Amino acid sequence: MNARRHPLTILLIVAAALLLTACTVAVQPLPGAATAQPASEAAAPDAPAAPASEADEAGQAAASDADLYAELLANSVTDTGLITTHHMGERWFLEIPADLLGRELFWYSELAEMPASFVGVAGLQVGSRMVKFERMNDRIFVRDLSDPLQKRSTLPVEPGDQPTSEEKQEQVSPAIEAFSLPTVLAALPIAGETPDGALVIDVTDVFASDLTDFSAVPMLGMSGIQVVGAAPDRSFIQSIKTFPRNLEIRSFLTYNVAGDISSTSVVVSHSITLLPDDPMMPRFFDPRVGYFTISFDDFGATDAAGSVVREFINRYRLEKADPGAELSDPVKPIVYYIDRNWPDKWRPYIKQAVEDWQVAFEAAGFSNAIIAMDAPSVEEDPDWDPSDTRYSVIRWVEQPHENAMGPNTHDPRTGEILSAHVLVWSDVLKLIEQWYFTQASAIDPRAQTLPLPDDLMGRLLRYAVSHEVGHSIGLRHNHRASQVFTIEQLRDPLFTAEYGTTPSIMSYGRFNYIAQPEDGVTNIIPQIGPYDRFAIHWGYTPIPDARTPGEEWPTLNAWAERQRDDPFLVFGGEDLASMVDPNVLTENLGSDRIEAARLGIQNLERVMGHIVGATTYLGSDYSKLAEMYDAVLGQRYGWLAAAIKLVGGVEEDRTLAGLGNVEFHRVPRERQQAAVAFILENLQTPQAFLAPDVMDNLAAFAVTSSLADQQHGLLDRLLSGFRYNLLAEQAVLDPANAYPLVDYLGDIQAGLFAELQDPAPQVDPMRRALQRHYLSVLAQQMQAFDGPSDPSVTGAAAFLHSDGQGTDLRAAARYNLARLAGALEAALPAAADASTAAHLADLHATIAELLGGASPENTAAGQP
Repeated sequence: MNARRHPLTILLIVAAALLLTACTVAVQPLPGAATAQPASEAAAPDAPAAPASEADEAGQAAASDADLYAELLANSVTDTGLITTHHMGERWFLEIPADLLGRELFWYSELAEMPASFVGVAGLQVGSRMVKFERMNDRIFVRDLSDPLQKRSTLPVEPGDQPTSEEKQEQVSPAIEAFSLPTVLAALPIAGETPDGALVIDVTDVFASDLTDFSAVPMLGMSGIQVVGAAPDRSFIQSIKTFPRNLEIRSFLTYNVAGDISSTSVVVSHSITLLPDDPMMPRFFDPRVGYFTISFDDFGATDAAGSVVREFINRYRLEKADPGAELSDPVKPIVYYIDRNWPDKWRPYIKQAVEDWQVAFEAAGFSNAIIAMDAPSVEEDPDWDPSDTRYSVIRWVEQPHENAMGPNTHDPRTGEILSAHVLVWSDVLKLIEQWYFTQASAIDPRAQTLPLPDDLMGRLLRYAVSHEVGHSIGLRHNHRASQVFTIEQLRDPLFTAEYGTTPSIMSYGRFNYIAQPEDGVTNIIPQIGPYDRFAIHWGYTPIPDARTPGEEWPTLNAWAERQRDDPFLVFGGEDLASMVDPNVLTENLGSDRIEAARLGIQNLERVMGHIVGATTYLGSDYSKLAEMYDAVLGQRYGWLAAAIKLVGGVEEDRTLAGLGNVEFHRVPRERQQAAVAFILENLQTPQAFLAPDVMDNLAAFAVTSSLADQQHGLLDRLLSGFRYNLLAEQAVLDPANAYPLVDYLGDIQAGLFAELQDPAPQVDPMRRALQRHYLSVLAQQMQAFDGPSDPSVTGAAAFLHSDGQGTDLRAAARYNLARLAGALEAALPAAADASTAAHLADLHATIAELLGGASPENTAAGQP
């Protein structure tokens, strides 16, 4: 501690100014009050003792602290809690108790309020850090402990010992502490000390500014608004509330818009929470079960040379009230508050969305583990705030943003979820209505008239929110799950009555578009499924005999091994492998990509039959028709694109070494060829989606461009360099199953130019454009084939961004284009109309230019 204390002079200056005048005044010390020592003149810790006169002055200053503090209390609004707060005019002061210095705190901030034009960022996290308060002379430093947590050392526990809190969380070791220097996030000036030794700090200027590590600027940029630093004359602390374990600060910040003469204001909420003194024992991550994680480099690993990356899962701390019971209430349940803004008609569905997860927690041995409650009214609790990290909240955000999210805040030491803020934007109702109309109205008469009835809309909202609650309790997407059920199972009313549409609500399976009207299927909305119960059991079931995360592993592995015998429990995540696995998909259902798409498109054709009646009424415009027509086309495109994923596809059997078969399997050639044939069949102009009663009411022109663009997009997916690379690699690794590129292009070309086999070829306008696009794509790829490559782009990135360099593309293209030239020449005289004849002649001339006039001798006339 410094030889000279800092009295509460600043506080009394402000108090005097407030009492004397409302104008800005030059701040001068009160007569007889000791002045605070400037930071630049702070005594070093090892400075020699002060002379007697200085010691007397310091003693007098210390003696006056009590009087000044009493006067502070008399002239401010004071609130007590974890950190006592004082509010005097525009100034805010905090008392940092001596026993809070050095303790671990969690600092979380989010955008709490913003202008209406800032769409999609309300309630989103601005930043989060684990921090501690540390005194440095006449300031309190806020030190960032988050980055040091990225380096840890596993500490062994001797048999029979009980692990300490540090051992539970794989704490930072002294050996690496020197290389984990905590950054200073903020410096808060000390105004003085209280009689009981608490440090009084002035936080006004710090929290009335845009903090570098908790800046709202990047978030505002997400809404397309580029701003510069906060304007201090128009920024201030809106409020500070203190509670037993946390402090809530709301900063009103005004920014100047870059390159403009306008301004914008936002409110950033900061929550500083005392982390548990006894950290929860973490649980190691297993790639076979989808949890969000925290990760760190373990420098104390005994199972590898050097450091290894470890991960802990994110989960709430659930402990049984009766540890010996097979099923017990938790000591502290997970409680979600439904915030005050929710329309009353949706509240019962949101409550059910939360409590749907109770069945999953029962699989982990907990009854009543997760419950939903209405937020207290303003009269019941005026201090209740949805951004308060003590509360898990489901928030209704009235902005034109079609989305919902389920983020959580968690202890960066252990992964313990501290709270969750599920965000539901009001326009998600529009999105789920689109999904249900396009996917389900063929078999659900309720959806053949819009808007959907409230009871159905509430059920759909329940599904969407339950999915987001799943994220908030730690679960990642499981996009493998929606491809598990067979087509036969999804068309079976008894099977779907029990299991719904997918083994996991954490997939993007949506609604049962595969069932046909004659099947009699009625349970077509996702529900908590077998995988969800399995995942919660794996992540939340207590293992009482384990004292460390490592000791839990044998039990956890045995639980995960259940997947080998039960396909309903498999997991597939959002990673590199998912990019090529046709069994890991979004917005798709069923284990057979081709049959699922065929049945789905068959239902979409039925939807086209009632789309006009569903979306219009007497005197309405056709905007809803246009919206739903685009949604129908989007569904068709997505299902066909999923079938293309079979071409060059690699299926993952997620396992660990020594526990199963090989991890990756390449899709057999016959399945790839079937997918190509199916896509080419659907690249015929789909007249069902060009119905006159729809097209003639959409717009005066450009009404066919969406469908034409999607047809071109599907062809682009077939002709991508990424696809060529996958096929080339399969030819090396699995030659018996290979689909040679020359055959692949030949199959595409034969289907794309199928009209040439007709006695009198006739090619419609959309097909003519598609055939020209085929030649254009190959021309660009052949031109780029010998072009320079970026040596810095290697591995997966090279696969993704290639035009086919290093494959047989050019040879395969030349060979097949020469064959096509012969077929065009043979078909040209028999063309059924002048437009077709001109088109065929143009294609022939284009190919001649591409091939430089060469035509191989083995060209087979009549075979495109």
